[in-house]
Amino acid sequence: MKKKLQMRRVHSIVLLLLIIISACRKEVDNNTVDPSSLIDRSRTYFEREVATKEDNRQMAAQNSKKNNRQLMMKSAVWKDAFIKKISIGEAVIVPLKYKQDLFTEINGAKEVLPLSKISYLIIYTDRQRVMKSEVVTWVPNSDYWQAKERWKKPFQGVIFVEDWFGNKIKGLSYNSNGSITNLINKAGENTISVVDITCWNVPWYTCGTVPTYPELGTVCNIGGYDLVCTTTGFDDNPPPPLDETGGGGPAPGDYPPSEPDPCGGIGVSQKGDNISGVPSGCDDKPDCAGVIGGNAYLSDCGCIGGTTDILNCEDPCGEKRKISNEASSTVLNAQNLQILTNTQATGKEYGTERNLTTAFGNTYFNTLIRTDGQSGSFTPNFSWNSTSGYTIGASHGHPRGAAPSPADASWLYSNLSNPELTSAGIGSINHYKSNASVTAVTSTGNYVVTVNDWSALQVQNNAYNSSFYTDGNGKNQNYMNDNYGAIGNLYLSQNTLASPQEASAYALMAIFGNAIHLYKASAGSTSYVPLKITNGRVATRPCP
Repeated sequence: MKKKLQMRRVHSIVLLLLIIISACRKEVDNNTVDPSSLIDRSRTYFEREVATKEDNRQMAAQNSKKNNRQLMMKSAVWKDAFIKKISIGEAVIVPLKYKQDLFTEINGAKEVLPLSKISYLIIYTDRQRVMKSEVVTWVPNSDYWQAKERWKKPFQGVIFVEDWFGNKIKGLSYNSNGSITNLINKAGENTISVVDITCWNVPWYTCGTVPTYPELGTVCNIGGYDLVCTTTGFDDNPPPPLDETGGGGPAPGDYPPSEPDPCGGIGVSQKGDNISGVPSGCDDKPDCAGVIGGNAYLSDCGCIGGTTDILNCEDPCGEKRKISNEASSTVLNAQNLQILTNTQATGKEYGTERNLTTAFGNTYFNTLIRTDGQSGSFTPNFSWNSTSGYTIGASHGHPRGAAPSPADASWLYSNLSNPELTSAGIGSINHYKSNASVTAVTSTGNYVVTVNDWSALQVQNNAYNSSFYTDGNGKNQNYMNDNYGAIGNLYLSQNTLASPQEASAYALMAIFGNAIHLYKASAGSTSYVPLKITNGRVATRPCP
């Protein structure tokens, strides 16, 4: 099927506010307010004055000094934000979601912890009445992690405190004797004798499956380290003072989580070399998968980790739950049914946008279902404002039952240049990236395409946009669309029992490769399954 989607530019509706700022700081009233107001105010501060700063991950000089943990793209999960009392007042704690979760191994415990479960964003007002933000990563030691009911005991381990872009603010060591000392950058700093310094590595693993060798299960590989050095000092040469920021910030006791592990809520065991799951600390408690002493935990897409064999929500088996849950919502399900009815009745493509009522919410506007009057194209709009809504996808009918086209997948990337989205800041951009999808509604079932690798999709988007030409009849055509059709026809000729719908799914996955994930739900169902190419054929990816 040849198809071209065009993005209609939506003019920004901008409300200008007068804001008094100094560098990246903001003066606020530190009086106690209701939680929702404090969280909203913190979010406004973060998105306007922190996340929109120049991303220094692009600066080679600073980039070279950071490890994969500090460089990993992340977003704040504001729907799960909460208030915590700290030594200088009230702080907003916001969980973090990473583009690709990293894992660290607890030495001796033979367990690995996901970075997303041991890090958080803290926003507070310091003693100078200036709002600040920090990213906190806490890594327990094996003695603490293996202790019975460890969450009731004083935290032991190390804590990294950094800004949003991974630049160090301070590091703290919580020792077994109850003392708290600074981490130092490397042996020999601060004029302390080298014999008084202890250093070790905190490893960070990347874990996943190998598509060509699924029998290996989950494989973990070292992706980087944090070099951790600490000292207890001598009587005549004590360790440096704890407060490295010059005063006004949280006390060291404010950083450890209030309940680090309420029985299996944090630890996740993974398969792989030298990493095996040995439950500890809560052996008599079931995890979310019902396994006594297990390490599965609840996430945005349901129960993952442990015996579920689902690594994270970006894993196709985790993402399919999210897609299925969204599709079953009252608004989206009704829209897709109406799109199918209109498309079948007229042979024209009908469609609409998936617009959230709030930028980081989970409820949708009941947007207008419409048509361009064409059998092979539909033009979605895009907006990122409170009036029209916040677009994270589109649904449209395919009269011939085909899977999403190259134009559909390309449209997902093209929205990143929308001025309303770019002006909203990195938090909004990352939220769009985490939720973007296109649904093709057909009589034989619905398809959903999501983004697996945005860099790879950028390459395909550029190729698509440079492939337009005018044929001999003066009509606009596209070489990638031509290739899409040719691959589908070849697939049909080589697989006589295959359907045109299956052939179109194969063609899309063959062209876009690891840039996308593709899912399908049977007609009348909102339960999606991930698709893949195995031995030259379209197959469903097995999920637990």
